Amino acid sequence: MGLEMCIRDRTELENGELDWFNYSYKEFATSLVSGKGIYDWFKISYKSDDDNFTIEGLVGIVVKKKYDDAECNKELDSAALNISGLFKNAKRSKKKLYKVEYNSRKVFQEANQSGKSTVTSISFDFNDRGKIILSCYDMDKATNFFFEAILNKYKIGILGDYDVDGATSAAIISKYLEQCGCKTFIHIPDRFLEGYGPNEKALKGLHEKGSKLIVTVDCGISSFEPLQAMTSVDIDVIVIDHHIPDIKLPPAYAIINPKRIDTEKGYEDLCAAGVTFIFLIGLNRELRKQGFFKNRAEPNLFQFLDLVALGTVCDVVPLSKLNRALVKQGLNIMKRRENIGIKVLSDISKINSALNTQSLGFSLGPRINAGGRVGKSSHGANLLLNKDPKDVFKIASDLDQFNKERKYLEEEVLDKITIEANKTRSDPVIIVSGKNWHEGVIGIVASRLKDKFNKPVIIITVDN
Repeated sequence: MGLEMCIRDRTELENGELDWFNYSYKEFATSLVSGKGIYDWFKISYKSDDDNFTIEGLVGIVVKKKYDDAECNKELDSAALNISGLFKNAKRSKKKLYKVEYNSRKVFQEANQSGKSTVTSISFDFNDRGKIILSCYDMDKATNFFFEAILNKYKIGILGDYDVDGATSAAIISKYLEQCGCKTFIHIPDRFLEGYGPNEKALKGLHEKGSKLIVTVDCGISSFEPLQAMTSVDIDVIVIDHHIPDIKLPPAYAIINPKRIDTEKGYEDLCAAGVTFIFLIGLNRELRKQGFFKNRAEPNLFQFLDLVALGTVCDVVPLSKLNRALVKQGLNIMKRRENIGIKVLSDISKINSALNTQSLGFSLGPRINAGGRVGKSSHGANLLLNKDPKDVFKIASDLDQFNKERKYLEEEVLDKITIEANKTRSDPVIIVSGKNWHEGVIGIVASRLKDKFNKPVIIITVDN
């Protein structure tokens, strides 16, 4: 069920006596923000003729559990996760009682000694016989394919969108794969020459470079023709996206998208960087499970949260629940100034205090976006990936200059379009068109006019 799943890190245990009752999104966020670890999130639904309730909470530890019930009077499958304190706030039928048995001290001591916590990407559904049904649309499929790709050291192509969310998503997955020993190729389409999303030439170009797997991030969910064209090529494509899909999905090997109609609801507000991060957690878990990290260092997933925070803020998704927790922790990571691209761009932007959501959204974000609007689309991802100080300074300086050009073009186009928009301001929808309005800024202008007139705005630019 999609993204009902897995966030993991080592857990701080307090004398082996933590209480896992009554966890909520707020407490989940608090535990993350306070640095006490990221815990596994789960959702349990139970339905029968005379009882119906849903519980959400955190998977903290593996414990023994038993359900006393006329229909569920046996221990659940040993492969299932065991969860403590699930039913304290559940709506209980008078005819049914649910119990959880566990030895918290023993379990916490064992967890403390191993220094590890359990990770699983799951949604739990109890059927009439008390069995747990584990289902995850395409997440496991994609994870298993990437596991094989990493094991065999495949070269992997990454195609991302030209905005901040696309740049951060591409950088996150590239960094992770490189740390696992895979060479990656990144392609960010040119807004003016290629348009939005994957195109056949770009995808085949990644294949010609030697890629044996291609993943699209922050795009691909509506790319039917380009992905159909790739079915004739001996390569698989995996889509990681968060945009609203059609009922019919494009022909990709796997599609991870929290807005899929066949995916459990609850994570629709994640941006692509958030979805990519969640996917990497599941992949990391599988690699660990298969012993991949026995003879090599395991990537620290926390190091990617600065990029997740940047993408989340700049994509203007709601900063609530999981997004809020990820951004808060990501801002803490940014204080370390470990990503040289973010560090240099912050300095060039003359940000003299600790980064916050305002500086991400109104200083760093516009500069990174400017590369895709009026400059080089690849600059955003390159800024976040490059480790050479000279190269990074050059890219950051370019982005700063591109942003100045973007501001000038935006004001110029806004003045022209406002004159046209005033002519139809009484219409329920404002539709204006003109020749050679810069397509890199008309989206911003449309947004500003929408706010000014408080009604939908459509701007059409005709080249030549």
